[in-house]
Amino acid sequence: MFGFYLSTYTTSAGTQLIGITQLGSTSARRAFPCFDEPAYRAPFNISIWHTADQITMSNMNITNQSLPNPTTGLILDTYNTTPRFRLTW
Repeated sequence: MFGFYLSTYTTSAGTQLIGITQLGSTSARRAFPCFDEPAYRAPFNISIWHTADQITMSNMNITNQSLPNPTTGLILDTYNTTPRFRLTW
């Protein structure tokens, strides 16, 4: 398996869905087309909606977590912008 795919796991509450990544350097390019070279790296932002019983994770620190949306109950986690990679020769 490679890339980003949907998987399931079972708890006492039943079958749950989860997004999974298998992102080695070659697989990452298939899931998210990109240039994996230091000169081309760019900062990016990530925000993830989730329910109160779920957690989110990123490679950066979380900067904000919203209160649950009154209509959907979803919470929005927002993470710091990734740093730009700098070449020093």
